[in-house]
Amino acid sequence: MSVVEQLIIESGHQFDSPRTGRTVAVCGGKEKSALIKRMAEELTRKNKKVLIAATHPKMPPLKGDLVVGRNMQILNDQLVKQFEQKTVIYIAKELKDNRLSGFKLSELAHLRTNLTVDYFFIELGVEGKLSDYAVKDLKKSIKCAFWEQLIYYFELTDSQDSIYNQLLYQLPAFNPKNYKTSSQKSDLIVAHLTDEDRGLRFLFEREWPSLLFLNGIDGIAHENRMLMFARQLQNKGIEHIALGNLSTAAIKKLDFS
Repeated sequence: MSVVEQLIIESGHQFDSPRTGRTVAVCGGKEKSALIKRMAEELTRKNKKVLIAATHPKMPPLKGDLVVGRNMQILNDQLVKQFEQKTVIYIAKELKDNRLSGFKLSELAHLRTNLTVDYFFIELGVEGKLSDYAVKDLKKSIKCAFWEQLIYYFELTDSQDSIYNQLLYQLPAFNPKNYKTSSQKSDLIVAHLTDEDRGLRFLFEREWPSLLFLNGIDGIAHENRMLMFARQLQNKGIEHIALGNLSTAAIKKLDFS
């Protein structure tokens, strides 16, 4: 089953109608890089040109072509030449001490306006292990949004306690210490994803479609529980939800109609 077919929403929405291709922002859990890599691998088999960038420091890719540059016009010219022979290219502002530095969204928006690619994946995030569930950083990012879709990656293979502990530090507005039982911890995750004032609801009420990808389904019983969880989220306003396991590519976008 194609990961791209299940996760990319062909909505017709475009920020710049003369522009070709699709720009997709990916944020959320720590394995979002693996998700982008998987979609890029599928697309390159279809001879699609894929550009990958990030807004935060990260390690260089283990495989793939990398172009580094601070001057966006020079970078654009380099990419045009590279895409004559390559199908997937990673970009970064600089490489220092085996770390790639990310771009500002305004820089990537300028690059996207002048460069024609089939898919442009942008990994949104900040440095730090507790950034996966950060709300304030995403609110800053969407003020500069120029993409046609956003994917929010939520990792289910993390234990519920692990997710809870991260939210404990990230979401003081929810007073997480009031969420102690298994059921209450699940309620905290729902609140994090759907609360209008303190959570991520703002991500799912934009002019561009946002898809919630719940990764890490392990077995039929787990899938059934997550289907109920997804229905709960859908009832609270999240329209596009996919369930699955990235490691096996068993992913399906849910149809609640």
